[in-house]
Amino acid sequence: MVTGNDGMTLKDFSYTIPSRSYNKLSVIIMADSFFYAIFNNENKLVTHQSYEGIRFSDKTSFNQILNDERLTKDHYDDISVLVLQENGYLTSTLEESFTSLFPGLEHKIVFTEKLSESGLFYYFGITSHQKELLEQLFGNKSYETRSFPANFSRWNRFNGKNMVHLHIENAFILIFIQRENKVVLSNFFKVNEINDILYFVLATCKATDIELATDTIFVSGGVEVDSPLFTTLNAYVADLQIVKLSALFKDDQLAQAAHPHHYFLHLSNVL
Repeated sequence: MVTGNDGMTLKDFSYTIPSRSYNKLSVIIMADSFFYAIFNNENKLVTHQSYEGIRFSDKTSFNQILNDERLTKDHYDDISVLVLQENGYLTSTLEESFTSLFPGLEHKIVFTEKLSESGLFYYFGITSHQKELLEQLFGNKSYETRSFPANFSRWNRFNGKNMVHLHIENAFILIFIQRENKVVLSNFFKVNEINDILYFVLATCKATDIELATDTIFVSGGVEVDSPLFTTLNAYVADLQIVKLSALFKDDQLAQAAHPHHYFLHLSNVL
């Protein structure tokens, strides 16, 4: 689903969270948005909440987040914060001096994350205001700051074939490509329409020698098999598959349960 809105396609819902079980919290933080999902001890999704249109430099803008008791009072055994942003960089070397060379990271708090078994490192960052919010929420708890290339790398680590993972949201896409079990590309692209997505998919596949006739492209996020976007991509890609996420929800009668791939970013964030 591609619209002109910022943020993501996820729908909110909530159940009562067991107070004494192994609960996990996934947070996604973007330039103007904050999302979280809660998983129970069976990795079932029990809650999702969205906060959009946030100005992190204005503390009053995120008071509603600080007043959310599911974040401030409930206990979580694991907390993972996924940072989604345009400016992120893959390198083969871990070098602190690199951060000053990357556009968009000069005035941010920079993190690096190693991609599993690839030997690559991903540089990314958040603003001091975003960091302040995270510290106010989780400063007395242990939490991990993660990147989508590392999460996607963990998810696909047992896939030895050449493959593309395309994740689609309202106004951006994520493209992750592996060849011979090695990460060769991982990018965030802003998009406005279906043709933008098609362009970036075809261009990145060509640049990385992905064969559209034989290699698999997995799709997650806001797309359905009967959607115009899927039909358009399928005209160029022979093996196009929606990522399979079975029994993700505690209540399979929820409308959201028919679209578990919409919540892929959260699930990959707690594994």
